[in-house]
Amino acid sequence: MRLSSREKIMLVLLVIVLLGYLYYNFLLKPQYEKIVLLSKQVEEYDNQISTIRLQSSPNNKVYSDFKVLNAKIQLQSEKLFPFIIQEKIVEALDHMIVTSGLTVNSITFSAPGFEEVNELELPEIQEVNVLEELTKAYTKGTALLGSKAIGSDSKEAEAETKKEEKKDDVKLEEMTANLSIYGNYNEIILFLQNVELYGKRIIVKTLNIASGDNSMLNGTISLSFYTFPKLKVTDDPYLEWNYENEYGKDNPFEAFPGYVGASKAITGTGAPENTIAKKSEPDFSMSVYPASSDFPSVILGKADDRSGKSYLYADNAGYENVELHFIKNGDKYYYRYKTQSSSYPVDYSKEKVEFVPFDGSIDIQIATFPRKDLNDKNGVNLTVINETTLTANIKILNDDKSSPRVKVVKQSGNVSLHE
Repeated sequence: MRLSSREKIMLVLLVIVLLGYLYYNFLLKPQYEKIVLLSKQVEEYDNQISTIRLQSSPNNKVYSDFKVLNAKIQLQSEKLFPFIIQEKIVEALDHMIVTSGLTVNSITFSAPGFEEVNELELPEIQEVNVLEELTKAYTKGTALLGSKAIGSDSKEAEAETKKEEKKDDVKLEEMTANLSIYGNYNEIILFLQNVELYGKRIIVKTLNIASGDNSMLNGTISLSFYTFPKLKVTDDPYLEWNYENEYGKDNPFEAFPGYVGASKAITGTGAPENTIAKKSEPDFSMSVYPASSDFPSVILGKADDRSGKSYLYADNAGYENVELHFIKNGDKYYYRYKTQSSSYPVDYSKEKVEFVPFDGSIDIQIATFPRKDLNDKNGVNLTVINETTLTANIKILNDDKSSPRVKVVKQSGNVSLHE
């Protein structure tokens, strides 16, 4: 069979179309779809890279929040014992007893154990209004009629609900010391002051006092010592043991030289001289950390504020502007301070907080660190406004000599700088 020229041309065109169709559907189209898919993946990966870079940036708020939270945890935990060392607790109690002049007839310690620490809840006394309960139940679509959740039984239902919603209680290791005491009022008060001013938090769990002869008092004091596990133990003073010589005697019941008996002389004056408890810490404290630290670059607060409510935190890679303002109104002294982003109290222009200066001056202690490298450029520009008759003593510890991290840029009133 012979094909005409026209049929040959049509056959060639058909073969070309068929080859083109096969090429497009089985070669070109799959490759194009792969290219489109890969382009979308590239775009997604680019977005992920941008997100990761943004999250890993030092300017990310997450890092600042982490530093503030870390500082708050450190502030709240530094007043608790890292773990219980009974010998150190005996040493601390002995110092408190001797400096107060109090007589302690005996001390008994409980075995360390874990105890639940709950938030103190004040009991609420409320009268139950059955009609009001029914109204609330109706509006909420809850059928209380015929159930036991009305009147007195509703209290049980509420208690069960609260019990279910209650979070796991925090358990801390705790040891208790029970002291049998004998002394006058002033000695007992001074002993309690020593407990309060100790570097670690000691809880006075119970205090029982009964009057005796010649205005003397007998009683018992129960003290609780709590521990808080820490990732980094920084309680160096607590861990120090400065006893290298041999102490004690072979017979612990043998009287030491000068012992005159178990009776206590009644002086009527209370505590021994020069044993009045004093606070060794400043009125206010500030810490200035490098920007690379795990803590915020600036931490400022009232030194004796164990609650941490007066503390401000700022994280700045450059210099943070900080202002301290002290005011005297009559016989009372007040303070307020601010950073670039926050202040204490909140309404800085109108509010102020009363405080009692110690030792006739206002002491501000600023702890800082030498710079690590040329990229370590953060610090504090400090302004101090003293509108009192007292001297505001600013003591800067461990600052960088060549490039100070703390700069007093403005001062008003009686301000003394110690570096």
